[in-house]
Amino acid sequence: MKSSSGQYYIGLDHLRALAVLMVFSWHFIYSHGILPLDGSAAPRFAPLSLLTQGYTGVSLFMVLSGYIFARLTDGQQLMYGRFLINRALRLLPLLSVVMALAYVKSIITHDGLDVPHRLLWGWLAPVLPQGGWSVTVEAHFYVMLPVILWIAAKSRAGLLAVVLATIALRCVVYALDGPMEYLSYTMVGRLDQFLLGCLAYQWRHLIQGRHAWWSLAAIVFCAFISYVDHQGSMFSKNRDMSPWWIFFSTVEGAFYGLSVAWYDTSFKHPTPGRASKLVAMVGRYSYSIYMLHAFVVFKLADVINRKLIDIENTYLALTASAICLLLFLPVAALSYRLIEAPFLKLRVIYTKPKPAAPTSPVNAPKELQVRQAA
Repeated sequence: MKSSSGQYYIGLDHLRALAVLMVFSWHFIYSHGILPLDGSAAPRFAPLSLLTQGYTGVSLFMVLSGYIFARLTDGQQLMYGRFLINRALRLLPLLSVVMALAYVKSIITHDGLDVPHRLLWGWLAPVLPQGGWSVTVEAHFYVMLPVILWIAAKSRAGLLAVVLATIALRCVVYALDGPMEYLSYTMVGRLDQFLLGCLAYQWRHLIQGRHAWWSLAAIVFCAFISYVDHQGSMFSKNRDMSPWWIFFSTVEGAFYGLSVAWYDTSFKHPTPGRASKLVAMVGRYSYSIYMLHAFVVFKLADVINRKLIDIENTYLALTASAICLLLFLPVAALSYRLIEAPFLKLRVIYTKPKPAAPTSPVNAPKELQVRQAA
């Protein structure tokens, strides 16, 4: 990931690659009922549940956003107008192309997608197609960013208080029999993930180099996701998972925040090898992969299953999804170079060093205190 300041964080691109692989696998393996979403396809090797429950990759993206913005604004003053310009240059060009393609597709296939209506309300509600709902959530986070940074500057405990308030709000919605699954597509269901990403950066020194502690957390989290996997997923129609939505995103945010901070601070990549560069390339193209894959991933999985090889086996399906992601890279690369990159070059620096705090008479050098007293 290369910021507008010119800094490149290859480790964060590695994590973006993991997140987009998770999302791609989730859509691939459950398309057209290739694998049943009832828990019977849950792998025995618990870490693979991160792929069979790949919707959680969106949570990793959210945490990464919080972590990255906390990193880029650390010790800096945010120029908010420039920040919004940069985010528009980053997101809107590809989003506009994808929405246009979705509209054309809806006309050709007569699927009643009603893209114009979704575009009208997409700035407020998570109704944009092709995964665009997550861009809406990101935009809401951008609106709140100055307040979040102000709270963070005052006290890290303040950010934790907002996280707890978000959980409390979900408790209220659940008590009122509200749409808990729907909340996972809104800021109410995701704000704590952004904030936990911010806090992960603030507390990154606590996990740096602590591989044993991270491994223990990973074992616990993978066991948790594996259990959810065996229930059928958070979107299971066979079981009521509504109460789980109260804390599920917070658990995801806490572990992913821990993981991002651990990976970012514990490993250096001075001369990345071929594998590292390939993974980073997937991360660099992750936005194009995320926004464009829905046009082909469902049909692709169905064609492979019917005409090439039976992939109604969890491990075969996951292998096929990884191969298809690699085969999709040229499309993503073309999208990145033609649609994203030209606008990324127009980005401007949106931070500047904070002005030094004025020296109070009490803390001033003794000579200055004497002079002021005189």
